[in-house]
Amino acid sequence: MFQAELKQPAARLKGVGPKLSEKLLSLGISTIDDVLKHYPRTYEDRSIVIPLSKVIKTQDATIINTEAKVIEHQFFGQPGKQILKIIIEDNTNIQASLLCFNRNFLANQLIPGRRLLIYGLFQYKFGELQSSTFEFEPLVDDIKESSIYTSDSGDVFKARKSGFGKILPI
Repeated sequence: MFQAELKQPAARLKGVGPKLSEKLLSLGISTIDDVLKHYPRTYEDRSIVIPLSKVIKTQDATIINTEAKVIEHQFFGQPGKQILKIIIEDNTNIQASLLCFNRNFLANQLIPGRRLLIYGLFQYKFGELQSSTFEFEPLVDDIKESSIYTSDSGDVFKARKSGFGKILPI
């Protein structure tokens, strides 16, 4: 694409009709250059590893993206309304707690010894490093020897050979 083409109206792009052109104009996007420079408000860069050791005790919260191992499960709270607490440890030998409010089913997915990728907000509370807003992906090497397995609900899944081990429904 040449510099002059960047100054052409966004309506010249394939798939941009009158309605979409109006919406783009309402966002202040009138040229192809404007379309290319319309960046998202926020995004998650999960290509950079951020270990648990980067969390500073005085900060409110830090985004962590690391590989970790599930150490153990603990439950706390009133009987019948217990909350699952999963202890993990990353490659820097720092431990943290994953608080699973109303997500006790995660005890069946995050089994002690399993390795996974963890992404979420971590902070020091009650004398420990913890997160209640996190996402995880099991690592491919940690999935059973077969690349195909069945979930607790009977769904059949296959592990993807590339990337960080996303699990894809068959």
